[in-house]
Amino acid sequence: MSAPRSILFLVVLFLSATLSHAQTTASDSTTLSPESVRALQTTLSNLQESLDAQTQSASGTSSSARSGMDRTQVINVLFLVLALSLVFESAMSVLFDWRLFIRYFEGRGVKTPLIIAVAFLVFLNYDLDIVAELLRGFPEIQAQNIGGPTLPGQLLTALLIAGGSGGVFRIFARLGIRSPEERNRKARKERASMTEGPEESPSGADS
Repeated sequence: MSAPRSILFLVVLFLSATLSHAQTTASDSTTLSPESVRALQTTLSNLQESLDAQTQSASGTSSSARSGMDRTQVINVLFLVLALSLVFESAMSVLFDWRLFIRYFEGRGVKTPLIIAVAFLVFLNYDLDIVAELLRGFPEIQAQNIGGPTLPGQLLTALLIAGGSGGVFRIFARLGIRSPEERNRKARKERASMTEGPEESPSGADS
């Protein structure tokens, strides 16, 4: 029982005792008038109704909390997904902008598996399972004794972060921070220079 409800309950008990004493005194003497007794009865009735209403409200809140979800937990997990997606996009862009990577791997479907592998190794090392953390925000599921991080949960977390990183890249591309066309142009230029290099070396040797 919370402090306000406890105080209200004590007030009701005090008024009940006062009313009983007042009624006894009123029968023996004339210290209290009938209007005072009726006023005490009305006050006692109002306080009892208020106590019942608070009790019902508290029981309804506790039942809804058990059947609802922990919004703070869910929001924290979603914010963590967004933050990790930004971190992985920024960190992996150093590798993806590397000249050798652009020359040999740009446009060949290597980025997504690489992000998934790196994210899985990081989450495996830090025992991070975003799926389990998200499920802990729902009391009904939490009642089933969710354990610690699991390999399937960490793999799903890696896939989630890889998808989030791709979404961040598309947002950056629309904002002009990333330019897929520029990357493709660099890749064509690097591959063209790679194929032209061997052809120029024999002519230089003959001269």
